[in-house]
Amino acid sequence: MERRKKIIEILSKVLAGAITPDQALKSWPGEDKADDKLMRNAWHTLYHYMIDDDIRAKDESYGTRQRQAIEDIVSALKASLAK
Repeated sequence: MERRKKIIEILSKVLAGAITPDQALKSWPGEDKADDKLMRNAWHTLYHYMIDDDIRAKDESYGTRQRQAIEDIVSALKASLAK
């Protein structure tokens, strides 16, 4: 549960522009369990957000979709904590 809270914090900072995706990945809390699909998706989405900076610069709609994907993961992580 604490790990999910930390990841919510990290992803929220990326969305706010407070940290870079690279900084976020470097501060990622530990290894993901292979059976935790949501946590794997969070890392994977952030990784692609980091490496696709050049594509976002050329295609604003792609950047919008990527940010929305991160927002959706943050929402799903928050919902998982409320259970």
